[in-house]
This record gives sequence, structure tokens and C-alpha cells, in this order.
Amino acid sequence: MIRIIIILVLMCINASSAADHPIFNSIKKLSPDINDKQAKKYATIIEKYSKEYQVDWHIVLAIFRQESNFQLDAVNYASGDYGIGQIHHTNIKAKKLSLVKLLTDPEYAINQTFVMLSELKKSYEKKEKNTWFTRYHSFKAENRKEYHGILKKWLKEMGKPAK
Repeated sequence: MIRIIIILVLMCINASSAADHPIFNSIKKLSPDINDKQAKKYATIIEKYSKEYQVDWHIVLAIFRQESNFQLDAVNYASGDYGIGQIHHTNIKAKKLSLVKLLTDPEYAINQTFVMLSELKKSYEKKEKNTWFTRYHSFKAENRKEYHGILKKWLKEMGKPAK
């Protein structure tokens, strides 16, 4: 009997910790159909790499929502983009990334997105303080401007207005 009570208490603590987690809540707000277990897993990974790479998790969530709607195995054959972060095939080849892991391993796929964003941040944040992350989508100014508008919508949805 005591075992059952302990298990129930632990389940309640675990459930409430996910519900109180701002990244989890934002994932669920942006993509309500994602199951809680997957959202919690993504939230934990995103929190870890956001701290490690010093990249705002709101930006990453906006990108994931726009690019794949949080679908780990998303493939866009027309553009050659793969995974939750829709990493372009030229980057996959140049960085010698594992396509299989990008489509099946959330830890690997999310980490690679953070790696790319941290590289862009280092290169462009000083010149493009509020828009450096749009280079994730394109290096063409007109495409970045449009992408910034799209990401601003997702950032606003999370209560994080973009400049």
C-alpha cells in the first residue's frame, strides 16, 4: 500500500514539474497536438543546449514550430531539409552529420540545430542584434526579412515579443 502511495506521489510531482516548465508549456502552446512525453523530452534537451550554447530557447522553439511543427522525422524533399530543425542537405554533407540520427535521435538533432545557431550567433549577432537567427533560414536579405516576420508570430505566441 505504501509503495502505491509513493508511486502516485512521484507521478504527481513528475506531472506537475512538466506542467510548470516554461519550455514544455511553450511547446504545447505552439503545437498542442504533440504528446506530453515528447514535449517533455524536447523541453529537457532544449533547456540543456540553450544554457550550453547561450542561445535563447524561444528562438529555437519558433524555428522548430515553423520548420517542422516539432516533427523529428520531418523531410522536405523539395528543399532538401531534414529533421526537427530542417537542416539543409548541403549543411548535412559539409558538417558530415548523420541523416539517420537527425531523423530519429532528438538529442542529436536538437544539438545540431543549437550548434548551427551558436555559429550564426557568433558571426552575426554584433551586426544584426535582433535578427541574426534569421540566417538559419537564408543568407538572402529579403528571405531573412520574411522569415523574421514569421518567427515573430511564433515568439509572440509564446509571450516573447521580438524586435
